[in-house]
This record gives sequence, C-alpha cells and structure tokens, in this order.
Amino acid sequence: MVRFTLMDRSTSASIRMDVPKDEQVSEIALTASEYWGYGKVLVVKGYQLLPSDREVGDVISEGDLIETIPDPRELDERKV
Repeated sequence: MVRFTLMDRSTSASIRMDVPKDEQVSEIALTASEYWGYGKVLVVKGYQLLPSDREVGDVISEGDLIETIPDPRELDERKV
C-alpha cells in the first residue's frame, strides 16, 4: 500500500488515500472524477504528468502530494 494525499488543484480540496502498489494510476483519476463529480482528470506530481497505465508503486511514494487537473482534451471536446 502507498499512502498519499490527493488534491483537486482547482478547489484545493484534498483526501488521504491508501492505494495498492500494483493499482494503475488511471484508477486514481477515476476515483477523483467520481469523488469530486468531474469529467476526466489528469494526475500530476509536481510538474510531472503521471502516465495512466503505470502502477502506483512505480510513480508515487509514501507521503507524496498528488494533484488532479481537468483533462484539457475533454475541455476542447466540450467547445466543439
């Protein structure tokens, strides 16, 4: 398990998460979308976009601050 803080960058709301190391980053994005009621989001650590197909244990460490941002590709689709 990896314990970290997940923050919604647009509202600064945050939650603490315990996620299995073999879970994919895409599951964090899905959880954040459902929890905060958004469409698609991207998961970032500092200035680094975390690849959705990577395992949590490979890209997130204990105590990290992980943030979500709206997926700009989805925002562009809404304008069309």
